[in-house]
Order: sequence, then C-alpha cells, then structure tokens
Amino acid sequence: MESQSIYLVSDEHPYYSLLISPLACWYTDNEQSLQPLLIVQEKTVSAKQQDFISTFKSDSTIISVGFTPTNYSVDQTYIGSPRILSYQLAKDYFRKIDKALLVPIDETIDTYTRALLSTPLASYLHMPILLYNSNQKNHQELFSTLKSLQVSSIYVVGSTIPSKLHDSYEIIEMKNAHDIQEVVLSAINHRFNKMDYVTLTNPKDVLPLNLQDENKELMRVPIQHTSLYLFGRKFILSGFDTVTKKITIPSGIHKYSIKLTMEETTSVFPKEGSIPVFLSATLTNPNGRIIAYGHSPGYRNNATFIETLITNHSGEYTLTTSLFHGYRGGYFSLRGLSDVQTNLKIEQHMQTLNDAHYPLISGLSQNAAYLTSAHGGIILADEQFSLTDEKYLEIADHHSTGPWYDETLQKYNNEKVNLIISRLQENLSLLKNHDLYQGYMNGSGWLALLGDTNMIPMYYYPSNQTHLAERGLPSDNPYSLNHCLSPGRIMSYTTSDTSLLIGRTLFYEQLCGPPTPEDEWHRKFNFVFGEGFGETGGFFHQIPYANAIESYGFLTVVYGDLRNSRQAAERLKVYTDANYVEYLGHGDWFWFTPSIYGFNSIGQSIGASHVRAWDINRPNVFLTSACLMGRVDGVPPQMSIALSFLYAGCNAFVGSTRETGQESGLTVLEDHLILDDYSLGEALRGEKRVDTVTPTYYVRCLFGDPAFNPYDPVHGFSDQGMPLS
Repeated sequence: MESQSIYLVSDEHPYYSLLISPLACWYTDNEQSLQPLLIVQEKTVSAKQQDFISTFKSDSTIISVGFTPTNYSVDQTYIGSPRILSYQLAKDYFRKIDKALLVPIDETIDTYTRALLSTPLASYLHMPILLYNSNQKNHQELFSTLKSLQVSSIYVVGSTIPSKLHDSYEIIEMKNAHDIQEVVLSAINHRFNKMDYVTLTNPKDVLPLNLQDENKELMRVPIQHTSLYLFGRKFILSGFDTVTKKITIPSGIHKYSIKLTMEETTSVFPKEGSIPVFLSATLTNPNGRIIAYGHSPGYRNNATFIETLITNHSGEYTLTTSLFHGYRGGYFSLRGLSDVQTNLKIEQHMQTLNDAHYPLISGLSQNAAYLTSAHGGIILADEQFSLTDEKYLEIADHHSTGPWYDETLQKYNNEKVNLIISRLQENLSLLKNHDLYQGYMNGSGWLALLGDTNMIPMYYYPSNQTHLAERGLPSDNPYSLNHCLSPGRIMSYTTSDTSLLIGRTLFYEQLCGPPTPEDEWHRKFNFVFGEGFGETGGFFHQIPYANAIESYGFLTVVYGDLRNSRQAAERLKVYTDANYVEYLGHGDWFWFTPSIYGFNSIGQSIGASHVRAWDINRPNVFLTSACLMGRVDGVPPQMSIALSFLYAGCNAFVGSTRETGQESGLTVLEDHLILDDYSLGEALRGEKRVDTVTPTYYVRCLFGDPAFNPYDPVHGFSDQGMPLS
C-alpha cells in the first residue's frame, strides 16, 4: 500500500507549487497517485489546514517545501530556491527516470505562464520538473542531475536552452503555448483517451501591487444617540446616529480602504460586546455615486471595512457612517430601541500605484497545476484576462470604482470576457486534433474559473434593479458556451484557503468517511425558509420536496418561523452538521436574515463574521434562492457570505450575484444532483438549459469545483471527476 504524504507548500514563490504538483499527483498505467497539496501563507499553517491534516490521515508524512512552518511540526523540510530544489526533489523522488520536463524560470509572467501550462504534462508522464535560467552561463547542476537520473528524453519549454542538451538527449521542443497544449493533449489522449476538465486562470495574480507610495491616516469621531423605532418610523430622542466626513483624494491611481471600529462604547444595555450592532459605512465620490459600502455583520460585530480602486479621480469624497446599537425587529411594523455612546476609530489607508493591477485574491493561479492534473485536464492561462490592465487605466480614467457600481465600465469588462471566451474556443479547437473535442463538449465539460472577478471577470447583463447601488447582472453564463460547458468559480478568502477547498473536494470521501447506521450526516438534508414571505417557498417547495426525497433515503428537516434564527441554527447545527443545506429567504452579499419578525432581527441574522467562525463538520453543499448571497464582484473576499461558507468548510455554494424573485427555485438543480447523479457544475448547467427565466438565469452561479459531486443515498460517493475511476 502506498504511503501517504501531505505537502505544505510556500506561497512565497509560484514555482514551488509547480514543482510539487507532479509529486502530489501522477499517473502510471491505469493508476493515479494523489496526495494533498496545501499552499501555506506567511509560513503559518492555518487552524483549518491543521484540522484537514488531522482528519485526513494520522500517519501521513508531512513535508514542507520552501519554508519551515512557524507553528507546526513537519517530518521533512525542503528549503532553497525553486531552481535548486527542483534538482534535489528530482533526485530524491525519482532516482532513475528516462524523461524529464525542463522549464525556464525568471521573473516574467510570460515564463510563468508557460510553466503553468506545461506542468500537468509532468503528472501525466510521471516525470520530474527541472528548472533552468536561460541567462545563467553555468548549468553544471542541471547536467549533473540529468546524468544522475539517467534521463534520455527531455521535454523542453521555451526556445532558449543550453546547446549541450541537443548533443546528448532526445529533445521534444515546446517553444510556445500552442506547442505546449498540443503535447499535453497528446499525453492526455494516450493516458486517458478522454478529457473532461479545463482550468481558466490568470498568471498575473501572483504579482503584488505595483506600489508607488503609501499613506495612512487616523481620526476619531464621537457618536452618541438614543433612538426609538415605532410603527415603522425612527424617532431620534437624543444625539445623532449618522456622521458625515469629507475626505480629499489627490490625483493618481489609488487602492483606497477605510476601516471603522467602535471604541470605548457605553450604553443602557448591559454586557458590552453582546448587543446587536449594525455599523454601516458608505463612500461616495464627488459626483455623488456610491463607490463602496460595508456593514459590520460582514466584518466584525463592532467594526466594518470598505475598499475601492480610484483611477485619477481627485476631489472631495464623502464618508457616511451610521450606527445602530440595540434591539430592532418587525418586518411589517418596525420597532426597537438603539442607545450608544462610542468613539469611531477611522483608519484610512491609501496605496498609490503605478498601474491598475488589482487582484482581489492574490495567487490563485498557484493552485492551477495541481487542480488540473488531478482532473486530467488542460490549463488556459493568460495575463490578458485581467480586467484592471493598462487599457483599463484609459477606460476608467476619472473613475473611482469598478463595473460593479459604475455601469459605464461594463462595456470594457464585457469585452474582456469575450476575449477570454475567444481564447477558450481557440484552445478547445485543438482538442479536435486528438479526438477529445466531442467527448468534452458533449460530456461533463467541466470548466474551472480559478480567479477572482478582476482577474477573470464576470459578464454584466443589463439590469432594471436601479434601486441597488450595484449595477448590472454579473454572470458566468457566457463561459458555458451556450451551456455546453459546466463552469464553477473556485475561490475562497486566500490562495491558501482555496488550496484547502480543492483538497476537501479531491479527498471528499476520505474526509466524510463511510456511511453507517449510527452516522446520519451523509443523508442529512436541512431546509431553512426565512420570514418575510419566505414561507411561501417553504410551504410550496421545501416541505413537499423534503417529503419526496425521503423515499430516496434522505433524512430531512425543515426549519421555518420561530426556529430559523442564528441562535437556533447554531444550537441545532443546522448549517454545520448536514450534507446538504438549502436556504430560501432574504439575504445580501454580507449576510442573510431568516428571522425578521421578532424584536431582534439584527441579533438573529447570520453574517460573514459569524460563518467564518463556524466549524463545518464535514464538507457540505449550500444551495440558496436568496438575493445577492453569491455576489463576489468588487467586495472584500473576507466579507462575502458565499466565500465565508467555503472558508468555514463548505465544498460548494450556489447563490445569486444580484436580486432574484419567484423564479429562483432549486428543484431542477436538486433533482439533477439526487436523481441523475450529476456534479454541481452539470446540475447547474442542466437547470439553465431548461429554466431561462431572468434574472435568476443570469445571476445564479456556482462557487466550488464544478466536478464536485456530493454523496447521496442512492448513488453513494462519486469519483469527483478523476480521469481514472
């Protein structure tokens, strides 16, 4: 039996993850070897990663690459530059091998792109990656390693290689992206005789901000008020609950953020810190347009955060902050009391940039090689996928936000999406040369979108939701190529958290364990409907559907009025101890509010700040019909309710990027999952093929691996899109 290893890989250099990918995933004959690969940030193994390691297999060998963890003991450590480590790893893991992949390394994105594209080849042909610098004169270490391994054939990426190689080895040249794809596809056809997976990613996301200058300012503003809410109206009895500050922004390109924190808070309510708080901040530009807003349920109980990209729009901006501190509720007739005296600590952070490069989540592309190799697919990577590129500076000149709040920028955004689709179609046409095209286009057609919405933009359809600050209907539909493909956007808070999401998906069965009569988790399906007309969906969909699927072996519970609050959900483990969860009710991108009839709707709500603290028992699925819970465009990742569920341990989240209506039912999607044994990506594709009522048709998106197929009592576990099953 093969011994298990878990690789902890530093994010400090993107080539570390490339080197380890063919060691963590490789193929021989009709077998696949797959080990977990987790990317670690700042040399610290997160608590979630430690939980994964302890659950996965207690006797696994833990190997760190590129760093020594500051908070976790490992069995073996590889330290050194990527180039030097490539030789050491090759000799330690292969000892003797007749072939190798030779990949250039330098500081350019073009070189990194080619390295990304070619790395799966090392997994498919089971060979090491050796790195070389074409500008280096002495390649003695490379030649020594090749000789030690007894290599006879070398797959070479790039056009500039040591001349001595041609004299001593069989050389398979891959000078450009086209050459690389042809060779990789040939290997896929030979190894698997099929291909079901493509990963889109943006290699530019490994670049840091191009910082020119940085400035921080701190101010404190007192705020005191006592307010009474009766019959749907607010009566301010003393003080004020809203403060406005003018902020002068100079010319230039700025990543600008504001953090607001309550300090020295007193109130008539006891137990400081336990009182429901709703702290809101809104930033408007000199033209009066909202360019950023944030609320405390998405950040922290006593604080909130906003961020935007300003491109040469100088002038006087307005920060408006409002605060509720107390108890309030009543959907049909608002009533409540707020009382507070506090100092608002306002921290401004202005990073002046040399260009508009602005990833919301840095380094996601570092996961591409491992993810793709595990699924037997190809990578499509290009820095031109970026929304915030050089031309964006021209288009967005004198703007202070992105297309999510400014519809005038959506034309350029959509041009970017069309460019990506064109590149996708070009690459898919190469499949025809290897008899892989029909199988991919007419089969599962999984398409992983491994990037945030600045690196791989969503498409904005026109919207009549003019009452929202958000503009347009952002969608991943165009990437499906008319619903031939099954797209899913793979992302979490950070690249480290995303690697953990991928690990939970690939090793889903091991983490869940086998179903037993004593363990009800596998067949648990919890339904939650919210108050404020969510009862309609509860009565006409959830209750009858829950009864229907019990005949397939599910154990179902429907949670509605009086037991749908956060307190009840945490006590009953509604969201954290069930394989499937469906929510139907009110929501937004930073929270959802199932319980709104009582006197404490804010305190009973569920925000990103709560979800990120949850420990989801085993990787599950969250399906929602609520508005805006799937919005990720232009918002801080840690404040997104969708990404918070993925961070907490959920494997897939289906939600809407904007408001939806009565058309947002989930029956078709759920039938595909349960009755047809579809993956999440295929199930959502199947729904959109038959249910085209807008806006849900546009705005419902999948966050998670499109190949992820959760356990169900009828079909059991799936192979999670592995090429050899």
